[in-house]
Amino acid sequence: MRILQAMLASVVSVVLFLGVPVAGTPFGHAEAATSTDVSLAEINKTIEGAANYMLDSGVSSEWEAIGLAAAGYPVPEAYYQNHFSQSVDSQVINPSRYAKITDIERHVIAAAAIGLDPLSVNGTDLIEKIYNSHDVSPGNDTMTLQGNNGPIFALIALDSQQFEVPSDAKWTRQKLIDELLNQQNEDGSWSLSAYMSGPSYDITAMALIALAPYTSQGNVKKAVDNALSFLSAEQQSSGGFDDPFVGGTSSEATSQVIIALTSNGIDPTSKTFTKGSNNLVTHLLSFKSEDGGFMHVNPGNSNGMATEQALQALVAYQKFLKGDGKLYSFPKPLEPEPPTPMPDPTLTIKGMKDGEIVATPEITVTVEAKDGEGNALVVDAKLNDQALEGNKSGEFILSLNEGENVLVVSAQDQNEKVISKKVTIQYKKEVKDEDPPKLLDQITLKPEWKDGKSTIEMEGISNLKAGGDIIIEIPDDSVTIVFPEESMSAMVNKEVTLHLESSQVKMKTELKGFSKKEAEFSIQRMEGLKEALSNVYDFTIKQDGESIHDVKDAVELSFAVKEEEVNSTSTAVYFYNADTEKWDHVGGDYSDGWFNVQPDHLSTFAVFNSAPTGTEEEEKTNEPGKTQDNGKTSSSPKENKKDDTVVPAAKPSSGKKLPNTGVNEWYLPVAGGLLLLTGLSIYFWGARKKRKLEIKG
Repeated sequence: MRILQAMLASVVSVVLFLGVPVAGTPFGHAEAATSTDVSLAEINKTIEGAANYMLDSGVSSEWEAIGLAAAGYPVPEAYYQNHFSQSVDSQVINPSRYAKITDIERHVIAAAAIGLDPLSVNGTDLIEKIYNSHDVSPGNDTMTLQGNNGPIFALIALDSQQFEVPSDAKWTRQKLIDELLNQQNEDGSWSLSAYMSGPSYDITAMALIALAPYTSQGNVKKAVDNALSFLSAEQQSSGGFDDPFVGGTSSEATSQVIIALTSNGIDPTSKTFTKGSNNLVTHLLSFKSEDGGFMHVNPGNSNGMATEQALQALVAYQKFLKGDGKLYSFPKPLEPEPPTPMPDPTLTIKGMKDGEIVATPEITVTVEAKDGEGNALVVDAKLNDQALEGNKSGEFILSLNEGENVLVVSAQDQNEKVISKKVTIQYKKEVKDEDPPKLLDQITLKPEWKDGKSTIEMEGISNLKAGGDIIIEIPDDSVTIVFPEESMSAMVNKEVTLHLESSQVKMKTELKGFSKKEAEFSIQRMEGLKEALSNVYDFTIKQDGESIHDVKDAVELSFAVKEEEVNSTSTAVYFYNADTEKWDHVGGDYSDGWFNVQPDHLSTFAVFNSAPTGTEEEEKTNEPGKTQDNGKTSSSPKENKKDDTVVPAAKPSSGKKLPNTGVNEWYLPVAGGLLLLTGLSIYFWGARKKRKLEIKG
């Protein structure tokens, strides 16, 4: 037993020595994910969380830097200064004993990721140190001293930027490939080394990453297929891989397999790698912690090594979904182009000439400044030694003094070249009789709305002649327009006719006779009614907080109605009677797409082809003593009948509710039965009365 424990401890030491991602203390097995549907948006969000977790914790490893760079995040400068520069010197260039091959390979990939040139890192060619690996002692090549990790990451490093390898190199790409193929187990897996017969899911996945570019070779393709079959067969129902050597079902093994599959153009959520309802991606996401990091095993805490591998796996999957290439493929740094002399900047002034004489106290000039490449420059401008502020278009408004005015403009390019101009302009005030402003018969206002409300000030109506019309364009939904006392007084004095108009409703009000105090005109769009030919609107006029009720001959309402829906004998405007909870007939007439009516009061109105369901208009119009005058009626509905249909079935996005008149009672069994009996009684009574009327006719 002691010998076995010593062997396992030795193996763990070797793994940690290599710098291969195998993480810490096991706490249990990961729970199964519950869904195979993972969106790209969720992948992006998880990548962001893991990246922020690393950045907040401080980047201190090559694999963190590689993952961040592959994800498109800038690697902090502190990583290079405080870690990379020191570790590449102490572990690779000037090691205390000898440079481990995996240390060299890891620094090559990291250098390519953060934009350094691996052919010259601190003056050292790291690529040559890989393909001409040195011997620690006769027969002990550093390339194979660390097991299969050496050849695996040698290929990954060499292919990260497609570095050239001399044909006479100690380790060509083909020699590295052959070495890996010779080390493959019969079941398709790879072990950490020849001294460890047990398969390793991590090493098998890493070998697949390294061999992915070479599957055009038949023996490589066969080896890759065998390894994929091994991994699919070994995948657990949780979606991951149970390996007692690393503490059970770890997130790191899943991360490496995801990178391996995407490197070979295989979807890690495919049927082959989905067990039950769990695939590799959903399984990996089950290790995500609330802080954005990932656990080694679940349950557990966020782990730096697990997080860096999970980030790389998710980026590999993201690239696979978007067709953006492989995880460990980085562009070579561009050779800097020699700087070319920048031509002098240019500056032009439009809108005035030097020495010009003007008769207006305010003019607008446009100043345009560009560098030698045509890029816009920031312009500084002063008029009479006072700084001016221009807009984005380079326009400056000059408020001139009588007499001479001096304008100085300047700009500076990136090379600190300065260009400036100085111009003078004379302002001589022109004395002439001013013509009185021309008054208009009609003005149209398009006010600004905030939360459906607008205030009309005096300036908008001051140039309207007496008896004129003011047209205010309003949206189709609910609006409230406020006229302050000054505006209302001017309109009443001029006996203005006010028009509030949208594409669906109009309200015309003759203001003659109105009070001059502040007024509020409100048109509120209500819930739609199925039977209505128009939208349903509630109209209100208030002054001093009090509603104006008597509007006879002062207000005209118009509703947009399709001509083909109008019945010349039955279509009319109705208002909602809140006391009886019924719709009462008003009347009106149709013209050019609008149904118009002059009510004697303001309420809630809509156009119907016949009396809305539940009204008693038919009985009212035939009762003696009940007459209609110009579409208005003095009769009111009977008070002993309620109708559920005044609450419409469809509700517009901005419509306000009409009062609920008992619709909820329909769902009570007893009330429902009573309502049914009442309806049948009304139906037969109405049919009988209609027949009597036909006989009388």
